[in-house]
Amino acid sequence: MKIVVLGNSATAGEGLADRSLAWPFVVARSLEMEFGTPVEVENVTVFAKGPKAVDVALSRVEAANPDLVVISLGSYICAIRVVAEQVRHLFGERARNRYVRLERRFDRKTASGSTASKTTNRAARSVLHRIIGGRTLATVPEVAAVWEEVLHRLARVEGMQVVVFSDPNWPDRVARANKGAQAALDELRRRVKTVADSHHFPWASAQDLYGVAPDREALYLLDGVHKSVEGHRVQAQAVLDVLRAQVQARESAAPR
Repeated sequence: MKIVVLGNSATAGEGLADRSLAWPFVVARSLEMEFGTPVEVENVTVFAKGPKAVDVALSRVEAANPDLVVISLGSYICAIRVVAEQVRHLFGERARNRYVRLERRFDRKTASGSTASKTTNRAARSVLHRIIGGRTLATVPEVAAVWEEVLHRLARVEGMQVVVFSDPNWPDRVARANKGAQAALDELRRRVKTVADSHHFPWASAQDLYGVAPDREALYLLDGVHKSVEGHRVQAQAVLDVLRAQVQARESAAPR
């Protein structure tokens, strides 16, 4: 069985020392154990903006010829204000590229290691946001339009199984630093779920499990965006509840 996940840097395990612990791969191993059949996962990072985004995403799906497509719905590019994008808007592309190089160098020195280093990293990011400001990479309508069209076109593929898996709500500290971030995610969910429901595509969400986590901060890395190993484990648990039914239906329909 082959699964294609149309997602983002978080589904690819960005920030993890071992990317095989990202939830798509945890899901694959769990399904293999439960159903006794090999499961291959291909993660496709989609930048959900621009006229080419839909065609690029669907060309990867077509090339993979999967049994199941999971759309991992995240709102980072339309909810989180990024200093680098503000630098680009104010000073141009070269200044933006220079800033990104400096930011990555600073992160390598401070984003891991001691608690003091992590605190320094978080404080520096907060100061830069206040001084320079931030800007989202896309708008909610731009991102929603991409996923809506992807769903419409996948619905035309005979026998294609599709699941939409929504990110949990933004953690409080991220929502406070990015006014309107949660509203952006809510609106994106609403628009995409309307289309998913119209095609009877199952919907999964990690919100309930994240909401009852004893220590929600432990589910995130320092940036509050990418998930920790434990966060990926919880996401895998959430999507598995829906994927099991899809796999069972496929196994039942398969010729004996």
